[in-house]
Formats: sequence, structure tokens, C-alpha cells
Amino acid sequence: MSKLDEQAKKLGINLNQPMSTAERVRLYKSTLAAIDMLLDTKDSRILSQSALTNLIRDVLEVIEGMRRISKRDLGRGGSVDGVLANLRMARDELYVASTILKNSGQVRSVRSFYRTLTKCQGYISAAHKYLGG
Repeated sequence: MSKLDEQAKKLGINLNQPMSTAERVRLYKSTLAAIDMLLDTKDSRILSQSALTNLIRDVLEVIEGMRRISKRDLGRGGSVDGVLANLRMARDELYVASTILKNSGQVRSVRSFYRTLTKCQGYISAAHKYLGG
């Protein structure tokens, strides 16, 4: 199950029905916090291709949803542009990590994989802060 799905269930949000902007922002804050926690605390040595695919899907869904939110909907301290810029960088790092995982085996690739996940986690954390989290 993806982090977005987990958080929607936890917050009582039905993803098959239209959401208010407030619900959308709340869901995205919670999802980014969960992804941040996973990347910061999960043993990266056991992160699977399937888990990375779910993270990529989650980030893409948040990007898509954030593109529908106006700048004034986030209120003070929030920045749609800041969220989107950081999520795009996180998405790209996840693409790199996914490619490295598919082709891993060399020590250089393993180190690159860990560094890529660390960069991704930093971008996710920054995006969360731009959401007011």
C-alpha cells in the first residue's frame, strides 16, 4: 500500500471522491511527513523496487494535486512553487534510485543509491515545510 493511500485511510479521506483544498493539503502534508519518516528511518538495504515505485507514484500524485492548488490556498508560510520545485527534485532522485537499484551490484552504485535516497529525503522534507508542515 502506498503512503498516500495509508494516510488517506488514516485521515478518513476517500480518494475516489472529490476533496476540498483543505483536505488535499492535509493529505499531502501527512503523506510527505510519512515519506520523510520512511526515508529517514527505514533500512535502505531492504528497500525494494516495488517500494520505490510506490514512492514515485505518491510523489507524482502529490505533484499533480499541488498543481491544482492556488498560492493563496496555502496561507502564510506556504509556497506552492516551493513544494513543486522540491517534489520535482525528489521525483528525479527517486528515478535515479530506481535505476541504480535495477542495475546495482557495484560498490559505487550502492553508495550512489544511498546518497540519492538522502537527497530525496531532503527534498521531501523541504516540500513538507513549504506546505506549512
